[in-house]
Amino acid sequence: MMADIDRDMAEKVMEWEESCDPDPFVPHFQTGEGGTVFVTTQCAPYDWFEWHPSTDISQALGDGGPDTVVGKMRKKGYACLLAQNQNNGTWLCEFWPIGGIEDDYAYLKRKGAEADTPKMAICLAAKKAVNDA
Repeated sequence: MMADIDRDMAEKVMEWEESCDPDPFVPHFQTGEGGTVFVTTQCAPYDWFEWHPSTDISQALGDGGPDTVVGKMRKKGYACLLAQNQNNGTWLCEFWPIGGIEDDYAYLKRKGAEADTPKMAICLAAKKAVNDA
């Protein structure tokens, strides 16, 4: 079953809209352009497509491309910091709006989260940033 945080990443960060094919065994999310990009369990009994950035670093961070959580946040105008605490091993992720010269305090608007894994820290921080935007 899809985790709520992964659904939030699909809907709030990636801005994908859920849709259901008339065939009940072909559930999916689609972009505004109509391309199929995400399959959910909403219409089918199985999680057929693997969108789970909270447990898959290639979907949370990957190469920073637009199909990753970090890439989409960068496209929305956010900078990102990801670091591991060397004392306890937890991960910290922060997103903040990239300010121009006129916004010297953009970093003070950062939203962050700490988690046991980098992928979960990325998802939790992204959720905070888009919820507070």
